[in-house]
Amino acid sequence: IPTNDKVEDRVGFYRHFCSMLNVSEGDNIYCDQMQHY
Repeated sequence: IPTNDKVEDRVGFYRHFCSMLNVSEGDNIYCDQMQHY
């Protein structure tokens, strides 16, 4: 299932700020990689 542009935009924004703050972005960036609760 392809990821839409809005999701890619949010992930790019998040990765950019993680890089600026020199912090790990973590393993579960995309919703399809997260566990259900």
